[in-house]
Amino acid sequence: MKRYVIPLCLGLAATLLTRAAVAAETRPPLVIPSVVVKTEPRAITVDDMTALRRIDSLSLSPDRRRYVISVRQGDPLANEYRLGWFIGDTSGGALTPVAQGGEARLAQEGPGGRVGGSIERQTARWSPDGQWIAYPSVRHGEVQLWRAKVDGSLQEQLTHNAADVREFAWSEDGSVLYFAAGTPRAELRALEEKKERGGYQYDDDLNFSGDLLLPQRERGWDKDRSVWVVTLADQRERLASDAENEAFKLAKARNAGGGGARLSVKAPQDAIFTVNRGDGAAAWLARGGDYSFRVNATISGNAASPVACVAQECAGFIEKLWWRGQEVLFFRREGSGGGETGIYAWSPTRNAVSTVLHTVDDFFWYCDQAAAQLICVRQTKARPAHVVAIDMRSGKIRELADVNPEFRNIRLGKVERFEWQTPQFPWLAPGQPLAGAYPERTFGYILYPPDFDPEKKYPVLVEPYSAVGFDNATNYELPLHVFAASGMVVLNTTFPTAINSGAARRGADSVKLKYSAELDFPHLTMYMESTLRALDVVAARGFVDERRVGIGGVSHGSFVPLYMVLKHDRLAAVSLSSPGWGQWEYYQATRAGRKASAAGYSDWMVKPEGAGLDFWKRIDLADNVDTIEAPILIQAAANEMSGQIRLMNHMAEAGKPYDAYVFAGETHIKWQPAHLRAIGIRNIDWFRFWLQSYEDPDPAKTAQYQRWRKLRELQELKAPRSATSPAALN
Repeated sequence: MKRYVIPLCLGLAATLLTRAAVAAETRPPLVIPSVVVKTEPRAITVDDMTALRRIDSLSLSPDRRRYVISVRQGDPLANEYRLGWFIGDTSGGALTPVAQGGEARLAQEGPGGRVGGSIERQTARWSPDGQWIAYPSVRHGEVQLWRAKVDGSLQEQLTHNAADVREFAWSEDGSVLYFAAGTPRAELRALEEKKERGGYQYDDDLNFSGDLLLPQRERGWDKDRSVWVVTLADQRERLASDAENEAFKLAKARNAGGGGARLSVKAPQDAIFTVNRGDGAAAWLARGGDYSFRVNATISGNAASPVACVAQECAGFIEKLWWRGQEVLFFRREGSGGGETGIYAWSPTRNAVSTVLHTVDDFFWYCDQAAAQLICVRQTKARPAHVVAIDMRSGKIRELADVNPEFRNIRLGKVERFEWQTPQFPWLAPGQPLAGAYPERTFGYILYPPDFDPEKKYPVLVEPYSAVGFDNATNYELPLHVFAASGMVVLNTTFPTAINSGAARRGADSVKLKYSAELDFPHLTMYMESTLRALDVVAARGFVDERRVGIGGVSHGSFVPLYMVLKHDRLAAVSLSSPGWGQWEYYQATRAGRKASAAGYSDWMVKPEGAGLDFWKRIDLADNVDTIEAPILIQAAANEMSGQIRLMNHMAEAGKPYDAYVFAGETHIKWQPAHLRAIGIRNIDWFRFWLQSYEDPDPAKTAQYQRWRKLRELQELKAPRSATSPAALN
């Protein structure tokens, strides 16, 4: 892409240069077709999934009549993302493209600066008059503020700061934008170059041994922060005064839904979200545990005597609040595994709760209130992201905009939700160490082939992590609908993670309990046995061929299958993105990494010496390769490949079949479009080869299948029961 430079000049010259720079932008714009010609429905492909448009944010205009969304689309050929801003009307109608979004970059997560693979999600802010949106944009490694007219007629850069913009807000009259910036980029680059040339201090500069194999080094948050002002009349930047610093705080509260006025009521310190009605009334969420909150309010202006909603619906995993007249609306994740959505209205004066909406198959994000409706991004298991309006009186859902209209010409099979009872072990009984730590039920989805015949026996692909939405980060590498279109029954299951557990259960002592050898490793055992119960529930219906079961996933979606291979002989093929738990984990974290890790992460890891070796041998497949009956495909990020070496070497020595690929510049959750496409295609090929004895005739894959046929010969020699040659399937 052609690079352009905008000097730190002022006034009209800066504006003209900025507009010329926009014209010089050569990155192809993100386009959402307004018209899609209806055709005969076709099968879904990996390319459809890698080019899927995802909505990363949504915010409403001041008059609540319009919304702006940021849309992201992967381009595997260029190996980059296209980003764009689009505005829609809350009454419906076509989207208006208003600005390109610049470059995608990885988000840093947590104070340790973890780079996990999430794309940084930017949010636009509306000007008070509703005529502009302002948004941060990454271009040429800089994060600056830009603005665009809501009719799409102008897009221009506003700031040219020496440091990256970190947060921002409009002034109340819309004449200036406040923004916070960190350490100047030149200083950060100089420091990084000094470390690069002189060597990184292992225990201070790095979190993990593979940090320098990441696309960007994990580092703690930049704590430097200065507040600036850019005046829109002349686009001058200057440091903010004390009064402007205070105005920035109020503006941020206004952006967060707090109403913008100084609070006459101060919510308690444990409040995590406060909304003000404007007449002294306020509502907030009080902490009740890690993922549990309770709705509170005051209508007297006296926070010392709040009213707590005592109804069951008012406690749990509540994400957001709004005032609607005299009632507080709130959005709650609920049900088995948090897979259901409830929207409720609570009257603090009557202390009564009514249900607005309850749904089990719709997943909503970024909801905000517009008059008598909520505007949300919605996914279902059969529909990718789109924008909807939820009527707050009737609960009816109305589609406003579809960012993937091409999917109307794609034929998908039936999708069915199902639930199952999670196993109840002795350590879950009342009074026992992990009582209540896991839910009694969880859920998943069956994705059927489009031409499903209940009289047939189908191979099964299990993706055992999260069943939320059409797709999510846990299955980007496993295009589930493509597997179904290839003639497999797909089980997308949810691990039984308790969303309402008490805070004590997530501390260091709890993590030690969950990985207790004396309790037979409850965490891995629960996730593994719950997944197998889901398989059993579906297999009992009679259309599953239990000789042809494959499983794959990322992160815990790799840990659990590896543990399953160690404990059970029920799999015919496995695909892994991540290494499993093993003694290598004990050594990979630096002192800084152990300090930055979540509570208990490194505390349970026994040193692999003496009795500690026995601990690891009980969960590390590398020490139990004789139990392996299924061929294993490994597609790992370079920085995590060290965690696979013992397993691969031991499998090679034992004559066990595996194939492995390494991806440079990747993270724990892979993010590069070209890599995701290659991984998705290879996963389809791998499972079709082992579960269906199918080979893609594409000449470019000749070497791949020659290698895999040799693996199958090895498999037939070492584990004939698990071999899936055409003869074995008949």
